[in-house]
Amino acid sequence: MVTSLYSLEVEKLSWPKGDTFLTFLQQYNINNKIYFDLEKEDKELCSEIRAGARYYLTKNENNELVQVLIEVSEEMQLQIYKDDDGYKFTTVPIVFDEVVETVTIPITSSPYQDILNQTSNSELANEFIRAYSGSVNFKYMRKDDKIIIKYRQKVRMGQYHGTPDIISSVVQIRKKKYFIFKNEDDGRYYN
Repeated sequence: MVTSLYSLEVEKLSWPKGDTFLTFLQQYNINNKIYFDLEKEDKELCSEIRAGARYYLTKNENNELVQVLIEVSEEMQLQIYKDDDGYKFTTVPIVFDEVVETVTIPITSSPYQDILNQTSNSELANEFIRAYSGSVNFKYMRKDDKIIIKYRQKVRMGQYHGTPDIISSVVQIRKKKYFIFKNEDDGRYYN
C-alpha cells in the first residue's frame, strides 16, 4: 500500500523473516548507535519485532527515510524519525478506532472460508473457529446453514487491526442453533 502525503511517500509493508532492528537500520543507512544508546526496555521492545509485523515507511522525494512506525503489539509501535539533528527513536501508542459489527453469513463452503470471503478478515475467521472449538462439529454444516457473529474490533487506517473480540455468535446447523456468549470476567465463551 502506497499513499502520498505532502509529497512524501508512505508504504505499508510486512517485516521480513530473519530481519532484526539492527539489519533494518543498516538497510536504511541509519547509524546503529541509535540502538546501542537505547534504554534496556526499549532494546527489549526492538527484539519483539516479529516476521510479518506491519510497518509504515515514509520517504521523501529523494527516497530517504523520513519516518518509520513499526508495530510491536496491538497497542504499541516503535518510531524512528529524522529531524535536523539526525535520526531519533521513540515509542508511540497505536491510535485506532473500535467498531462493533454484526454479520450474517450463509454457508456455501465452510465457516472459515465463508467468513473470509464475506469480511476479508482472517483474524475474525480464526477467532470464530477458536471460539467454537470442541463445541460444534462443522463437518455437519450444509449449504444454506448460517452463522451470525457480533464482534468488536479495532480499526486502524481503515483496516482491521488485531484480534477481534467476539461478543456473541450463533451457528445454525440443520435448523438447530448453537449459541455462544463471551464472559467478560474470564474471557471464555459459554453457551
